Amino acid sequence: MSKKVFLLLIGIAFVLSSVSINAQTNAQKDKLGDSLKAAGYAIKTKQPVEALDWEKEQFDIESKYRFAVKSKKNFPGEPRTFYRFWVEIEVYRSEADAGKRLERLLEAPPGLDDKMHAEYVLRDGFQRANLIYIISTDAVMFSGEGLRDLKEKLEKAIE
Repeated sequence: MSKKVFLLLIGIAFVLSSVSINAQTNAQKDKLGDSLKAAGYAIKTKQPVEALDWEKEQFDIESKYRFAVKSKKNFPGEPRTFYRFWVEIEVYRSEADAGKRLERLLEAPPGLDDKMHAEYVLRDGFQRANLIYIISTDAVMFSGEGLRDLKEKLEKAIE
């Protein structure tokens, strides 16, 4: 086999694997969006998020996608207050890399300001294959029962 043919085959294999990964991620984003709506949340925004250099270096993250959501039901005893969370899908090169990230989920990148640091402390998550789902908030009042409830609903809905 000539070198050109070999390189062409490697290139085709890379493109096909990229298409497969993107299709998997798109399906997971759709499933997450449907699951959030079924859990009683309105999706305010959804967008790709650039992974931090620290995340790339420490965990070999491939991509990240974030939903900003707000509960349709008010916070107990507060008629004008609604749960709000960020829900992210992080895609890793392997299931093992995803597991390493989940083990260090509460670890924040170095040099964050105090406001951003809260997002890393008030969070929880779970793993499905090479994907990590992270639910976070910047409000302490939402970090207890509300966060746990949403995580449990998503874990059941996303197999």
